[in-house]
Amino acid sequence: MINKNKDWHTIIFDWDNTLIDSNQSILDAMEYTRKQLNYDKPLQKDPHLLRKEYFLECFGEEKYRKAVDIFYNYLNENKNYEVTLYPNAKKLIQYLYSTNKNLYVISNKKATKLREEVDKVGLTEYFIKISGSGDTNNDKPHTDMLHHALPNMLDNQNTVYIGDSITDLLFAQNCNIDFILINEESMPQYSGYHHIKNHKELLKFFNNDK
Repeated sequence: MINKNKDWHTIIFDWDNTLIDSNQSILDAMEYTRKQLNYDKPLQKDPHLLRKEYFLECFGEEKYRKAVDIFYNYLNENKNYEVTLYPNAKKLIQYLYSTNKNLYVISNKKATKLREEVDKVGLTEYFIKISGSGDTNNDKPHTDMLHHALPNMLDNQNTVYIGDSITDLLFAQNCNIDFILINEESMPQYSGYHHIKNHKELLKFFNNDK
């Protein structure tokens, strides 16, 4: 459990299912992947597993890399869904910005699509940098994306990453920064993070209204 009273100077957000509701698009991408590879069981969105590990479990060594490529290509090229912020997400970002926090986005979504989506919902002006897949050689949970977004970061102890999945937790741990999980479900097999269910609770958390 992290210190609830900690005052972070730098706050980094994941994007999908952290600030925007991407559940349906991810489920659609998984269904498309299943059909393309003739897999006869429904695929589940499991925040407790790395997606590559889950696909390896489902498709085996021979097909899992193809499954990962199909999944991300569909997700990055699909234009048939709305980009919808979670309730209170914009209010949260605006509040943090008003208190002079340094705000960033680091996501495994294709960088060009990520920046288009952030701009579409009117949040670009609040972030110092928006980093996505393709900006670095390695995606999360590798540390490359942190070094790309904050090349001169000197103080890990005053930085927190906020995300919804095991990939995000491992990324924060690899970068030696604090982590807040925003998800209805916790990850009881892991420790050293703070769990918050939604953006209303997260706004209260940063307002010190505990």
